[in-house]
Amino acid sequence: GYKSAMVILTDAAGVPRAWAEAGMADAFQPLAESLGRGVMPSCCRLAQQREGVYHVTDPAEVCPLCPIWARSASSVSSCIALRHSDTTYGYLGVSLDSTLGADAEEDSLLGEVAGDVAFALHGIVRAEAMTQVEADRDRAEAALRQSQKMEAIGRLAGGVAHDFNNILTVITASCSFLEDGLRAPDPLLEDVRTINDAAQSAAQLTRQLLAFGRRQ
Repeated sequence: GYKSAMVILTDAAGVPRAWAEAGMADAFQPLAESLGRGVMPSCCRLAQQREGVYHVTDPAEVCPLCPIWARSASSVSSCIALRHSDTTYGYLGVSLDSTLGADAEEDSLLGEVAGDVAFALHGIVRAEAMTQVEADRDRAEAALRQSQKMEAIGRLAGGVAHDFNNILTVITASCSFLEDGLRAPDPLLEDVRTINDAAQSAAQLTRQLLAFGRRQ
């Protein structure tokens, strides 16, 4: 028996974020544009301030700035907040022909519909929140596993560097002893120096491995 109906969903700050209509077709477009700019209809703002159904008893006072004011003038309009657990998710607005009017039974029915819609929205929000919590947990677990993996790699790199450094110490010490015992133009002297230079280069690599291990 309704002439038209609309649902407007809002964010936590009360700003419209989604809306739908029935029975208004193209006539709803100006209101949709207004909602897109973040402007709530007066009936919704007034419904927020009360429990139960808000009736627009004086459209000339409440609705002049509403883009669908021309339709409201010949109708009995009612609006109710979609509220659950002290959280308002949006508003449900309906209009009846002015010759029919609204009564307590109609208000009760509208209240039940609004309660069902609000409960469904509450469930959707909770599900989205749980999904986000699970995604955050998965990211945290992945980061922990990566950290543990890098820590293990760091320990391995540090251990290898220490063992390799011990070997290089023997090589460089032996080169030093050999170099002390050789004199030019002995051809072995150049070979010993080449071995020592290579050992020093390898020692630089071990220092880099040790630094990597400490970072991890």
